[in-house]
Amino acid sequence: MKINTSLALRQPLVLEGPIDLTTADYSANYSLKKVTDLYVKSVTTLVGNIFQVEINLTAKLSLECAYTLEIFDQDLTIEDVLYFTLDDLDEDSEDIFYERGPIIDLDGYIFGLILSHIPLRVTKPGATLPQGDGTSFVVIDEETYEKNKHQANPFDAIDLDDFPD
Repeated sequence: MKINTSLALRQPLVLEGPIDLTTADYSANYSLKKVTDLYVKSVTTLVGNIFQVEINLTAKLSLECAYTLEIFDQDLTIEDVLYFTLDDLDEDSEDIFYERGPIIDLDGYIFGLILSHIPLRVTKPGATLPQGDGTSFVVIDEETYEKNKHQANPFDAIDLDDFPD
């Protein structure tokens, strides 16, 4: 979705429609596999020398569960406001994005909004961690750890004199 800022100088510019993110790089989030049914409505207004873009989007995300590794679909709705300027900023701003030229391409920003709304550990509704019988590990207190930590050090078997300096 591209905004022609010259059309938003005198009155709000409303754009809406589907967006295709099939060519986006999904490696930034290992849980996100696909974005489908992405529909975006944006309203751009000029406030001083800042373009304020109100974004409302709905999408269906295909995600991988961190517990079961199953792929499942989840609906997402986002309402957010982004700020852009065409003037070169004297200092870095976390809230205002600098764009060259009169066209602002929102696709990358929309994908960033989607990524920011996905939790670090995605779990399918109802999924639980596998339960074990507890024989693969032992929970000890700190006092026991400090007392026994030097007894079974696997690096004790390595002779450092065997390695060149």
